[in-house]
Amino acid sequence: MSEEQPHDPSAKRERRLAKHFRWQAFFERCAEPLFVLDRRGRLLFVNRAWETLTGLGLEDAHLLVCRRYKPVGPDDPLEETLAHALTPPPDVRRGGMGRVRRWIPGSGGASRCWEIEFLPLLQEGERGGYLFVGRIHPLDETEAAPLTSLSEKLIDLRQRRIERFRLEDWYSTLPAMQRLVEQARLAIQVKAPVLFVGEAGTGKQTLARTVHFLGIQREEACAFLDCQHLPPAALAALLFGPRGGREHFTAIYLREPASLPRDLQLRLVDTVRSMAAGESRLRVFAGCRQKPEQAVREGRLLEELAYALGTLVLDLPPLRERQGDLQALVDRLLARACVGRETRVAGLDADAWTMLRDYAWPGNVRELYHVLRSACARTNGTQIRAADLPSSLRRAVEREKSPPNNRPGELPLEQLLEEAERRLIQLALQRAGGKKALAARLLSIPRPRLWRRMIKLGIVDTEGPDDAREGSVTSEE
Repeated sequence: MSEEQPHDPSAKRERRLAKHFRWQAFFERCAEPLFVLDRRGRLLFVNRAWETLTGLGLEDAHLLVCRRYKPVGPDDPLEETLAHALTPPPDVRRGGMGRVRRWIPGSGGASRCWEIEFLPLLQEGERGGYLFVGRIHPLDETEAAPLTSLSEKLIDLRQRRIERFRLEDWYSTLPAMQRLVEQARLAIQVKAPVLFVGEAGTGKQTLARTVHFLGIQREEACAFLDCQHLPPAALAALLFGPRGGREHFTAIYLREPASLPRDLQLRLVDTVRSMAAGESRLRVFAGCRQKPEQAVREGRLLEELAYALGTLVLDLPPLRERQGDLQALVDRLLARACVGRETRVAGLDADAWTMLRDYAWPGNVRELYHVLRSACARTNGTQIRAADLPSSLRRAVEREKSPPNNRPGELPLEQLLEEAERRLIQLALQRAGGKKALAARLLSIPRPRLWRRMIKLGIVDTEGPDDAREGSVTSEE
């Protein structure tokens, strides 16, 4: 008869793990703290080193759900601290490998810093999603950068901002938008200059941010410079100065580079060429409202700069050519537009939808967002009605639906003159970025006269200051 083996709980536990989930037995003996999360952030597995590091047992660890982006404080319980520390960043949730540093507060002001590596593993089957394998590397005082609760809050804000810019928001059934998404996906994978071309409000800056935050240099800063309104000296100092801002960012977005002085355009050509040759880490994005070829013909943009920036050109169609996307855009923007309301606005009624579809949208997606935001502020219910839309939009739709009924052979001079004046004022406002003083100078008339004509022609609302702001064409992209 063989000698009876002594009872060993740890050996029994290892045999049970190897039987049900063999890779757990391998991870169990690792000296480094390891854990596994499912697609919903629930802890599936932790090894002994993880238990020793965290002070939390296996049974309690299985109760954790790691989806907390909110930073923790010294008074938070251990479970909340671990739920925050083990939460995968957005890039990892989208399937990319990632590494983060998390601040672990302790009692008496003491704190620790962990460097956590995440490896997402794509699952097969109907549910799909990712499993996340994580490894914790505790940092000592010499390795850890100074990390405070303030920096944790900044990290949290940065992650939330990055989550706003997703390529999925640009998906569409329209061929032009599908081509745009494919070009943006290519721009994400390379470091070449990208030129975004489209009318004001089509989303050039938004798409540039999306390409940057999903690209190779996502962890670096990107500076957005307005070449139309920033002084040339300030632009030169930021772009080329020895003590400029280039040491703080590795990507720039130039809004309307044709507005730069010619000497700065020449220097920018050298910068872009050095970037293409691998001599500079700076990546250049640019946004133009008109085709670069037209700006070259008009003498506002150097041909060399147009060629340098035009390595990859992304054309953004105006909203009037994206009627098929209007429903998806409204659903996405409505959630942001009603932030701050006690009750959520669920949608629009039939009359409001009819007006949105009949409107020409000269301000494109940016104007759509401001219209929804204004309507959310006015409505008292859970649906936006036609009466909640800005009066300037309602009048514009009514004018399009009710053209003047003229007898054959008549030439209504007053109506033709008013229509021509209305279009000139709208064009001046668009070129002036919605600034009435600049638009008045473009039209060579005093600003009060411009304001009176805008009110008479129905270009702005007369009901209140908020309505007046909605009537102007915004220049934001």
